[in-house]
Order: sequence, then structure tokens, then C-alpha cells
Amino acid sequence: MEFRRGEGTSFSAPQVSAAAALLFATDPGLQADQASTILTRTAADSDRDTGCVRCYTGRDPLTGWGLLDVNGAVRALDDPLPDPDRYEANDRVSTAATVWGRKGQRIHATIDYWDDREDVYKIKVRSGQKLVARLRGPVGANSDLFLWKPGTTSIGGSAVDQRFLAAQSRSPGSLDKIRLRVGQGGWYYLVVKIASPGSGKYTVRYRKRPRAGLRAARP
Repeated sequence: MEFRRGEGTSFSAPQVSAAAALLFATDPGLQADQASTILTRTAADSDRDTGCVRCYTGRDPLTGWGLLDVNGAVRALDDPLPDPDRYEANDRVSTAATVWGRKGQRIHATIDYWDDREDVYKIKVRSGQKLVARLRGPVGANSDLFLWKPGTTSIGGSAVDQRFLAAQSRSPGSLDKIRLRVGQGGWYYLVVKIASPGSGKYTVRYRKRPRAGLRAARP
């Protein structure tokens, strides 16, 4: 019989997948983002004391949250579960969550600097309408709000992408606001981004006001 040292994602991915399957089997109502949070936050930290001489206490670039702890993850199901996010996975334009509401609505979701840094929402806005969006981000973390024009395919930092940026908030901290009267109608992309270490719940409230020169019809 031959023994070899297993390393890399090809070796670790099946183990993490099996641990996730065990969580879902134990609690069938668990959401994917909740399972991911439990697995990462219950991991055993890797540092000098556990054999990683270049790792430091807490999350690090070499080992992330640490070593998989299946028993710890299963035991965590008896504790209050992480807040679910029904809009996941909406981390890119191609998987943006479509939100409806003739005049607007309120969005409740979660964000994580390490594992879920951006959330993208798709909103239909008519030409001439004013869109007002307000963000209340996780306490203690810096968050930002962006609005991208119709035709956006990527929300990266390239010069091509930046041509489609319609507006962005400039307030430091966790409270942000965008106000814009759009000239081009279509599907706009509202992006929530966490810019400093932290995680937690956030709320976005957006409203679509009548086009300039028009009055809203009375019910």
C-alpha cells in the first residue's frame, strides 16, 4: 500500500463538500450561504502553534480561516444560525438579483469582506425617472454604493467598465446614498460593496420617482 501527502484544492474540495453535505443532511432547511459561513467560522485557526510558521492568528492569505473542523461545524447548528441571504449568489452582473417594485422597495441582505464582497441588483428604470438609493451597511465597516448603466457586463476597474458607471456614493462609513435622474431607460445595476474588513447585515432602500415634467397618477 502506498501513502502520499495530499495537498491543494483537488484534495481539500471533496472534504469540504462532504462536510457541507453533512450540514444539509442534519438541517435540510439550511441555505448555501449559511453553510459556507458555518464552515469558515468554525475552522480551526492555523498559526505557528499548529505548524504554519508563516501564518498569523486569525484569517490569513495562506490558510484562509484555517483547518476544516467538521465536528465544530455540526455542533454550530445548535447555536443561532447565521443570517440567511435570499438573494445569493448575486456577486456578478451575470447573476444579478432582479428586484421589482413600481416605485421601489427595501432590500435586506448580508455581505462579507472575505467571502462575499459585492452584491449586484438589477432594477428597471425608465428614461427621465429619478432613482434614489440609500444604504445602511454593517456597523463598523466601510461600505459603498454604485449604480451602473444598461449594457454593463462587468463591474471591474478597467477603463471600459468605468464608462458604464452612472453614479457612486462618496460618504465614508456605513451610510451611503445615490440620487440620479437617468437619461437612458433600461436595466440598471445597483451594487453594494464592502470596502474594509467586516461582515453583517445591510439594508438598501430605493425609490423611483416620476419623470421630470410628469405627475404621478392618483389612485
